[in-house]
Amino acid sequence: MNCPRCKKEMIEGDAELHGTFVGYLLVGWSYQKLFFHAKGAHRTRETSALQTGERAVAWRCESCSGLFIEQPPWIPGYR
Repeated sequence: MNCPRCKKEMIEGDAELHGTFVGYLLVGWSYQKLFFHAKGAHRTRETSALQTGERAVAWRCESCSGLFIEQPPWIPGYR
């Protein structure tokens, strides 16, 4: 897959949202979610992208640090 920003080849992998051991020691366990907010939309109109411990297919561009995350199938509206 080519990067939509700089058009260079991206590296396929996965994205995962999770806490760390150090974070647990400093802050404790907390539920985490990654949200997407459309540009110009009201902040209450958000789409959940990942929940704690879930993994999604992702591509990262080493050239410009762009990151593309494919939404997992559990999300409403997933194609």
